[in-house]
Amino acid sequence: MAVNVDGITVTSGYGGTIIQGANSITVSGAASFGGGTFTGGAADIIIGGAFTISGTAFTSTSAAMELQGDAAFTSGSFTHHNGLVRFNDAAAENITGTSPDFYDLEFTGRGSSYTISSTGNIDVANSLIISGTSSYTLNAGTINLSGDLNLTNTATGDGGTTTIAFVGTTDQDIISALPVNENSLPAIRINKSGGTLRFPALITICG
Repeated sequence: MAVNVDGITVTSGYGGTIIQGANSITVSGAASFGGGTFTGGAADIIIGGAFTISGTAFTSTSAAMELQGDAAFTSGSFTHHNGLVRFNDAAAENITGTSPDFYDLEFTGRGSSYTISSTGNIDVANSLIISGTSSYTLNAGTINLSGDLNLTNTATGDGGTTTIAFVGTTDQDIISALPVNENSLPAIRINKSGGTLRFPALITICG
């Protein structure tokens, strides 16, 4: 049975394990994990408010985890479980704390900005996805991408100051069929030690 709750608070004194299993979890408000262990399953997780890890050994779902508020990775640990983490907020969203490692990472354009002020670079092992039909801005920080970049955002006026660094040791693709000015990228750095970086017919870079 799907789980739907207003909020989750796990205090620092908790020493047990929460197991998601095969059911989806929807939290309409904030979710704070301060202790113990959280083991994600194979169904979606949606957090409607702020998401905070401040002591929990947190393993995400192997499906999609959608964060619709600020994300703070202050202590504890985050394991991606080869799943997708999607930032999807109509308001400005901040990523703070210590940068986690992601497998698939998606930013959805909804006319707002995503600011990376966490310590260290964000690492993405498989794919970085920029989607949506409204504009987006990626500000500050660096995203080290070892896999492909998938561009489907159809808005103009995108960009920001974040650096997307291609650091893979094997072939990587920028996948896009968009016209000029749609899904404009922030700064790009190519720092590959092996493999080929393959471009589509056209990309737009504002940085």
